[in-house]
Amino acid sequence: MIDPVVQSTVNYVNAELIAENMGIQLIESRSSHLDKYTNLMTVKFFTKTRELSISGTIFAKEELRIVDFFGYKLDFEPTPYVIFNP
Repeated sequence: MIDPVVQSTVNYVNAELIAENMGIQLIESRSSHLDKYTNLMTVKFFTKTRELSISGTIFAKEELRIVDFFGYKLDFEPTPYVIFNP
């Protein structure tokens, strides 16, 4: 998520440190409760007035899908550019 906005390379080793240096708080939680997806990752963005989230999953070990986009339930393959008009 932060790779496009930083000049250094972001990877699994340094992502948390880079996010922390940008003032981003990372909170990891896990649940064994299965809803529709066995592997679902949700990223939440908090401001003083709003909470926004994006959720994604992987189908068949290779197909990345966005399944919740700022509260809209949908299904699309992530691409480098997404146009969104709520």
